Amino acid sequence: MIIVYGSILIALFSFIIGIAIIISKRTLIMILIGAEFTLNSVNLLFIAFSKLHSNAIGQIFVIFTLTVAAIEIAVGLSIAVLLYRKHKIKSIEDLKELKR
Repeated sequence: MIIVYGSILIALFSFIIGIAIIISKRTLIMILIGAEFTLNSVNLLFIAFSKLHSNAIGQIFVIFTLTVAAIEIAVGLSIAVLLYRKHKIKSIEDLKELKR
């Protein structure tokens, strides 16, 4: 039982760190890293609650969310690489120039 509450606490701290990364950083890559950090903390919560309630539904849901997260990071990184190659865009503020 203590292990479950410890993992919930770790997931809470990692979620807060991921949100702080998303809010504070302005580069596309760091925002993607922050989003992955928060997704992985939510996955840790799914596993902790699955263990707490002694069922496998949370663990099955983690497999699906990891699949979606892998697709999301692949698409996000490819967009970031294409924006850098074509327009030399590194940060979010540089995206405003594309509207012109």
